[in-house]
Parts: sequence; C-alpha cells; structure tokens
Amino acid sequence: MSEQNTEQTLDETLNRTDFGQLINDNKKPILIVAAILVVGIIAFSFINNQRVMANQESLNRAFEFKVSVMDAYKEKKIKADDFITKMNSMAKEIEGSVSLVPSLLQNIDQLVKENKAEQAAAILKNWSAHFRASNYNLFFINIKRASLLEDLGKKDETISLLEQMKKSSIKVLKSKILLDLARLQMSSNPKAAKENLNIIIKDFESSSEASMAKVYLSRL
Repeated sequence: MSEQNTEQTLDETLNRTDFGQLINDNKKPILIVAAILVVGIIAFSFINNQRVMANQESLNRAFEFKVSVMDAYKEKKIKADDFITKMNSMAKEIEGSVSLVPSLLQNIDQLVKENKAEQAAAILKNWSAHFRASNYNLFFINIKRASLLEDLGKKDETISLLEQMKKSSIKVLKSKILLDLARLQMSSNPKAAKENLNIIIKDFESSSEASMAKVYLSRL
C-alpha cells in the first residue's frame, strides 16, 4: 500500500466529524479571526503597559509635589502665599490625587491658622471637582470646606454644600450633617429645617444629635 493511500490529509481528518467539517469549511475566516485576536491581545498588552507607566509617572510627580510643596509648607520652609500659588498652579493630572489628600487637609488647617481661610476654601473647592459623590476623599474635603464656609459667613454656600452631602450614600456623620443643615435653615427655610430635624429624631434616635434636634424643633 502506498504512502499516499495510507496517510490522511488534514482535510480528510477534519471531515471525520461535523465539527471538523465546520472547521474545514471555514478555515480562512477562522484563521482571520485568530489573527485579529492575537493582534488585539498584543494591542491590549501595549495599552495596559502604557497606562501602568503613566500611572507610575503620575504617582512620582505627586510624591515630588508633596515633598517640595506640601511637606515644605508644613515644615515652614515656604510661606503661605507661596504655598497657595503653587497649589493653584499645580499640574492638573496630580490635582485631586488620592495620595495627597491627607497632606492637603493638614495644609488647610495650617492655612486657617495663618488667616488664609478664604484661600483654603477655594483650594478645597478645586479639589472637590476631582471626586465622585460617593468617594470618601470628597466627603472629608467637604466636611472641612463646609466648616470653613460657615466660619467665613457664607451661609448660602454652606447650605448648598451640606445639601449635596445629605444626598451622598456615605452614612458617616450623617446625623451631624443633617443637624448643621437644619440649624442653618431654621431662619431662612424652617420647613426644610423641620424635615431634617425629624429625620434625625427618627433615624438617629439614640444620638446626641437627636437630643439637639428636639431642642431646635421646639424653637420652630
């Protein structure tokens, strides 16, 4: 028996089964799809690698800014005005960096001590634009900002900010936020104040805020 008769070609082998027949009939499209997948995997790997490199570069820049500006101000190596200027002109890709938030909040406290509350509130406002409503970094930034705005006598802005925080899914300090909001609303919007006070009494009945809410409610 000749070798030609005993050996099967790839086509003959594939044709033994329905699945093999399907592959055999569509070899070219399958090879094209396979080639596309390979190219896609290579492209994804390249893009992902570029993204990792970009993230690392951003982290490095954020660290450099922390050391040269934030830490320098905290250690009183640069003046408050210089710090404010550098904060307002910092690269947009590192403004709002999560790794810088703790240092930011420390710097804000220092600015307030140096009677720079107005500028501190403006810096916090800029940073708040970089986070989603459910982000804890935004929550802590807004807590600080609300306090500054009230101290600056900006009642309407404070109320607006507290109303945003009320809608957040974050439950931490929710009773305090509602109480502060209701307190500021008592003269300008007693109906809204009453609503917020009742929420405190109902949802946080064992809290100290609930006790204060009952006091405020008795004055409406």
